[in-house]
Formats: sequence, structure tokens, C-alpha cells
Amino acid sequence: MDSNLKLGVYDGEDFADKHQYRGLVGKLIYLIVTRSDISSAVGVIGQFMGSPKHAHWDVDCHILRSTTGYCTFLGGNIVSWQSRKQIIVARVNVEAEYIAMAHTTT
Repeated sequence: MDSNLKLGVYDGEDFADKHQYRGLVGKLIYLIVTRSDISSAVGVIGQFMGSPKHAHWDVDCHILRSTTGYCTFLGGNIVSWQSRKQIIVARVNVEAEYIAMAHTTT
């Protein structure tokens, strides 16, 4: 999440489907168990579950964009490595891993 972004209760239009927003935030809260790096951002967006706005939904989608990274080893020695933001949103962890493996093989 951008550190300069200030979210508030009056940030634009109401988000139409509050249940979808709450469901996504709930899933992100569950994901904190394995991904502690997103805990701060999820804590911030969790404050707006009562009255979500479109700006809050955009932050949720930004959190879903995962980072692809790989390391290639040969006999215990690192040969190449790379880390970058994925250009698409992965809806499940398996999809994110598949995208990472595809980038690694290419």
C-alpha cells in the first residue's frame, strides 16, 4: 500500500456490493497468517468494512497484486534471480504460483 495514501470515510462514492468487500477483506485477514507483510495494509482497509468506498476497493485490489520472484540454483550456487510486480491480479495463490513459474521458465 502506498505510504502517502490517506484513506477516509468520505473518499468518494459508496461501493455497491458491501458483502463482496467484506468477503475480500475477510479473506485477506485470513491470508495474514502466511503473509505478514500485508498485515498493515489489511488493518487499514479493515476499518472501512461498515461503509466501503470505491477508493477502498481499489486498495484491496492493489493488495492482491502479488510479487513474482525466482532464484535459479545450480549445485547450491545461485545462477540467476529476479523480483518484480505481477501485471495481472491473481485471484488465488495457486494462480500466482503458476504465473511465477511461467516467468521463471521463460
